[in-house]
Amino acid sequence: MAEKPCRSDLDIITEAALIGLTNKGLVKRAQRELDSETPPVVSQAPDGTVTARWHDGNVSALAADQAVTQADCTCGATTLCRHRIGLVLGYQRAAQDTEDATAGSDWSPAMFTDAELAATFGAATMKAAERRRAAGYPATVRRGQPPTVELTSSTVRFMIPEHLDFALTDADKQASAVTVVLAVWAFRLADAIDPGTTRLEIEVASTADRDEKPTAEACDLATELLRSGTVNVTDVLSGKLDRAAADLDRDNIRWLADTLQDLHTQFSAYRTRHAAFSDLRVAELLAEVHARGLASSSPRLTRAQILGTGEKASTRIRLTRLTALGARLTRTDDAVSATVYLVSDSIPMVIHRSWPVDDDPGFAGEVVGGRRIAGTTLERLASSSVVTESAVRHANRGLELTRSAVAKTSVLPLGRAWESLPNHLAHHEFSLVEREITSQPPRFVRPRIEAEFVRVFAVHRVVSMSYSPGAQRLVAEVADAHDGRALIADEYRSVAPGALDALHRALSVIREQAQPVFLSGIARRSHGRLIVEPLAAMLDTEVSVFDFAPATTGALPEHHDVPPDPLDRSVLAAQSLLSQIAHTGLDHCAGGIQQQIHSCANDLAAVGFHRTASALHQFGKSLGSGDSIKAPDHWFAATIRVLAIVEQL
Repeated sequence: MAEKPCRSDLDIITEAALIGLTNKGLVKRAQRELDSETPPVVSQAPDGTVTARWHDGNVSALAADQAVTQADCTCGATTLCRHRIGLVLGYQRAAQDTEDATAGSDWSPAMFTDAELAATFGAATMKAAERRRAAGYPATVRRGQPPTVELTSSTVRFMIPEHLDFALTDADKQASAVTVVLAVWAFRLADAIDPGTTRLEIEVASTADRDEKPTAEACDLATELLRSGTVNVTDVLSGKLDRAAADLDRDNIRWLADTLQDLHTQFSAYRTRHAAFSDLRVAELLAEVHARGLASSSPRLTRAQILGTGEKASTRIRLTRLTALGARLTRTDDAVSATVYLVSDSIPMVIHRSWPVDDDPGFAGEVVGGRRIAGTTLERLASSSVVTESAVRHANRGLELTRSAVAKTSVLPLGRAWESLPNHLAHHEFSLVEREITSQPPRFVRPRIEAEFVRVFAVHRVVSMSYSPGAQRLVAEVADAHDGRALIADEYRSVAPGALDALHRALSVIREQAQPVFLSGIARRSHGRLIVEPLAAMLDTEVSVFDFAPATTGALPEHHDVPPDPLDRSVLAAQSLLSQIAHTGLDHCAGGIQQQIHSCANDLAAVGFHRTASALHQFGKSLGSGDSIKAPDHWFAATIRVLAIVEQL
C-alpha cells in the first residue's frame, strides 16, 4: 500500500473479536489463505477504502465510514465471510503497526451516550430498553478485557474499545440490540457507583417508585398457607396460589413467581403422594416468599435481584459455544432426571432431562448416559464442546436445545477447554471461591439461578481420603497449588452406582502420579470448610463424568467415623419442628407443641445461637397467647434465622 494507513478502526480489531463475530474455523481459514502462495492483494484508496482482491475472483471492500460488519463482498454472503475477515487481517499485516490487543483495556462502555445508542439501534430499541429499565433489572458488571455485563437472560461483551458494532451478545437478533443498550446503562451506573471494582452487582432502574402490591399479596398468601398447613390446603386455596403465580409471571416478577410455582408443585406432589414432596421444602418456600417480600422494601438491597423484576422468562440465543462441565443424576419413585452443566460466555447453565423408569433398577449410570439428546448421547453431551444455533436460555440459567431443520447443533471434542475458562470459573486457588460464597446474601433472597457455584478446580494434592460404609460416603481432603484446602465429598446413589469408584480412581491419579487434575463440582461451605460435590474430572484430554461410570467392584479406603455434631443436631431439630408446624398448619397445632418449641430454643441457646433461640421462644409464646395474630410473623422470623444457619453449617 503506497498510502500511509489511516484505518485505526481496523488496527484495533483483535483475532478474538473476529472469532466472536463468526467462529474460530472461519478465521483460521482466512489466515491460511493469507499465508498461501496466492494471498489476496490488499490496497487502500486515498479516501480510506480498503479493498482485497482474492485469487478466486472475489473482491471485498470496506469504506472509511463502514464497520467491518457492513463490508461489501462479491461472494454473495450476507454475513461475515472469510473474504471480509481476510480483508481485516490482510490490512493489519500490510500496515505492520497493529495496536497491542490490550490497548484501551481501561476504557468503559459508559462512554456511549443515549444519542449514540439511538443512532445505532433506533428509537424502537431505545423504547423497549427503557421499559426494561423502568421495571428495574439486575446486572453484573465485569471490568477487564473485554468489558462484560451479565444480564439474567443474556451476556454482553464489548470486544473492541469505542465501537458498538463489536458488542457481542448471545441473545438472538431480535433481542440483541436491547441487551447492548441495557449493558451500556449498567456500565454507566457501575462507573458512577464504584469505578474501580473489577466485579460489581447492581440494579439498574429509571425510577425509585415501587409497586409493593404484588409482593404484599404474595406474603399474605404465604401467611394463609402457613395457617392452613399443607394437609389442609383446599382446591380453592390451591387455585388461588396458581393464579397468583401466573399474575407474577405475567408481570415478569420472576423469582417470586418461581417460588409460588414451586409451592404449587409441592402441594400437588403431596396430594398425589409423590416422592418429590418434602415438608422441609414447603417450609423453606413459605419463608422465602416472606423474606423476599421483606427484603424488596429495603433500600439497601437490590429489588431486581430479590424479586427478578423485569426479567423475561426465556430468550432465544444466537450461535453460541458451550463447554460441558459434567452431569448429575437423581431418581424419584417414577423418574430418573439428569442435569447437564455447561458454560456459555463465562456463565454456568444447565440442561434438564427426565425419563420414566417403570420400576427398572437397571436404568441408571451408563445406561442413562447412553440416552439420546440433541443428536448425541447424554454422556457425550456432558463431556464435550457444543456449538448450537437452536437454544433457548431461561432467566434461571436453564437451557433448552430445540429441534430445528435449519439451526443445527454440533457436538465436538472438549480437548483442554477447561484450562482456558475465565478465572472466576476455573480456580487454582480454593480460597477465592470460598470468599465468593461467604460474600453472598442468604439463598432465599438471592436470584433463583441454577449452577450458581459450579466451578472447575485445579487439584494438586490429595491430603487424605476415607470412606464410611455406614453413610456410604467418600470424603477426600485436597490441596491447591498454594496448599489451600477443600473437601471433595460424595455419597453412593443407586442411580449412579459407579460414581464413587470413578471419583476414587481420579483422586488416585493425583496421589500416585503426583500430577494436578482438573475436577468440576458444585461448591458450598460447611463447618467453615469448602465442600465440593464432584461432577467430572479431566484426565489428560479425556473427561470422566462420574455419574455415567460403569459400576465396578473395588476396595475403597478405610473409613473413619465422625461423631455427631451437637450444633448440627440442634439446628436441624429446630428446622424439622418448624417444618412440621407448617405441614399441619398454625391453626391446627397439636397440644404440647409449645413445650417442644421451647425445648428446641433451649438447645439452640446452649450451642450459642441466642438470637435464634429468642425468636423461637417468641414464636412459642405467641401460640400460647389468646391473640395468635402475630404467630405467623414469629414463625417466619424463626424459620428465616434457622435457614440462614443451615446454609452455613
